[in-house]
Amino acid sequence: MKILITGVRGFIGAALVRHLMRDNTYNNIEIYCLQRPGTQINISGVWVIPLKVLSIAGFVDALSGYKFDYVFNLASYGVSRGDADLSHLIEGNISYLVYLIKGLEFAPRLIVNIGSCSEYGQVSGGIRVLENTPPAPKTTYGAAKVASGIFATTLASECNYRLINLRLFGVYGEGEARQRLLPYVVRKLTSNEPVNLTSGLQVRDWLYIDDVSSALVSLLSVNPEQIASKDSYNLCSGIGVTVRQVVERICEELEKPTDLLRWGALQHTGEPSWLVGDPSAFYNETNWIPSISLNDGISKAVSYYAR
Repeated sequence: MKILITGVRGFIGAALVRHLMRDNTYNNIEIYCLQRPGTQINISGVWVIPLKVLSIAGFVDALSGYKFDYVFNLASYGVSRGDADLSHLIEGNISYLVYLIKGLEFAPRLIVNIGSCSEYGQVSGGIRVLENTPPAPKTTYGAAKVASGIFATTLASECNYRLINLRLFGVYGEGEARQRLLPYVVRKLTSNEPVNLTSGLQVRDWLYIDDVSSALVSLLSVNPEQIASKDSYNLCSGIGVTVRQVVERICEELEKPTDLLRWGALQHTGEPSWLVGDPSAFYNETNWIPSISLNDGISKAVSYYAR
């Protein structure tokens, strides 16, 4: 089985590679990745395909002769709060995915494109958002993800490829960028420094990184025709927990006083107060469910970052 993964140096891409390498369920898996111009990828057990030019012709040239069973597109730009360059948003989310699809010489069994809960924008409190909820992004990143998903779905249909968009919610765990909430809070608390935070009242849907990678791997056992009959799926826990509860759980794990927490010191305008997904469609199609509770996931991640 040949699997192409883009974005292997990222948080989720790296976790997916690790999961596939230690999973004995599937025999003879070959993992391939695309290497952008000017970058280096050196991961043991992963075949590197160099891209000379970021264009349709560049992808066609790089992927010529390869026949992949599955393609996971985890390449993206804009997840970090400071990533706001419009040209990079378009290139990293829309153009890259279009080039990838057009560059494939043979039809894979399934193409999996990673989307985002930010595509939904503001959602009424207490309602778990469904995939058929009309997109209403409030950020340029969310807009880029909506556009890439629509474009990819249409293009894949024209090419007679099976493609699904997986909208991830609050993924956390080992390997996050250092400015993200969990590593930031652990870093500050272990140094006994004040932690500047928002109000912490935002309700989010949290999913541990190992559960995300296991969900992606579960797609290898699903009938591609069946799951590709629906364009998009939510990949989430379906449980709403406030940021404040998560941060206080980190304090508890580190045995640090909560008086180091500076609630309300930061103001992030435009953030939804509630964003929780309904995961039932993905659960029903794959029989996958999360296996790691939020408490256990935080314990694992805190231990990792504290080291």
